[in-house]
Amino acid sequence: MNEQQKYQKRNLLLFPLGTVGRDAVYALINSFLLTFVLFTRSLNAAQLTAITAIMVAARIFDALNDPIMGSIIEHTHSRFGKFKPWLTIGVLSTSVVIYLFFNTDLHGWSFVCLFGILYFLFSITYTMNDISYWGMIPALGSDANARNQFTSRATLFAGIGSTLASILIPVFSTGKNAIGGSSFTAYGRIALIIAILAPLFLSITIFGVRERRDPPAAKQERFRFREIIQTILRNDQLVWIAVIFLLQQIGNGLIVGGLGSTYIYLTFGYEGGLYSLFTMVGMSATAFLMVFYPAISRKCPRKQLMSIMAVIAVIGYAFLLISGFLAKTGTLGFALLVLGYMLSNFGQYCYYLIMMISILNTV
Repeated sequence: MNEQQKYQKRNLLLFPLGTVGRDAVYALINSFLLTFVLFTRSLNAAQLTAITAIMVAARIFDALNDPIMGSIIEHTHSRFGKFKPWLTIGVLSTSVVIYLFFNTDLHGWSFVCLFGILYFLFSITYTMNDISYWGMIPALGSDANARNQFTSRATLFAGIGSTLASILIPVFSTGKNAIGGSSFTAYGRIALIIAILAPLFLSITIFGVRERRDPPAAKQERFRFREIIQTILRNDQLVWIAVIFLLQQIGNGLIVGGLGSTYIYLTFGYEGGLYSLFTMVGMSATAFLMVFYPAISRKCPRKQLMSIMAVIAVIGYAFLLISGFLAKTGTLGFALLVLGYMLSNFGQYCYYLIMMISILNTV
């Protein structure tokens, strides 16, 4: 085994481990922030509408923020490389933001204003470490098979982080097992724990991974934001990938952010165990996909695999729809909800993997 192979083997272990805490952060914000707001704050219709508008505006802001951050990272030159400085700054600042999110006692419009400031700050800080983390993959492996391995393993460990958070947070934030005896106290302490774990896990990547560093060109061309957009629009493959990725993320957001927490709590009761079961069973099929995706992708052409997963996802959505009509039946309705989530999530995550790898190859 030569030196390059030795470092690649080491990177395949240490790079994915770094994202466990990052994705616990994402699960906390994406799946439980609205739950925290709804069940620990007394807000009127206007204030809830304002929070919804803030979240939508922040997502639109992300569309502008992501390419700008990517350009900043690309033009970063330091003795630590161009990725690791932003990984460090991003994860530390994100930890501060999520701690403040869940440890404030403000109410009414004061809370709404703080929510708006923190939500946009989270969009900026999380983008710093997210873009730099996934952007590091091409610097770890130059061929398509290596990128498949890094992407699938990183996605697997990302799934582990988000799944553990999604299973444990409901258990210890609701009902008799709530830390400190109330949801407000529980969410505050959970946020503190995750705010500590995220930098600790990412330090494994920052200090343990060795990426390939190409020597900087004598004079790098700097792009304006308009030129970045024009470059994307001229790449028809990237445009279609972006559209598919957008649809996938909308579907995933509806299931996890909508059905995953609020719908279950309001329909089947505000008990953490039900949502934990929903997440655990729903993610079980996904774990299989994460482990075996490199082998599957070598046997099954990407286009054919996407067609198969689209059918599986549609079947899952059909079960979700049927479960809505049977919600009053209790066990049967919940069983169909979990089964639908498992199938739809299986198809969704395969799309996610394919899109991530396609973007890396297309760019």
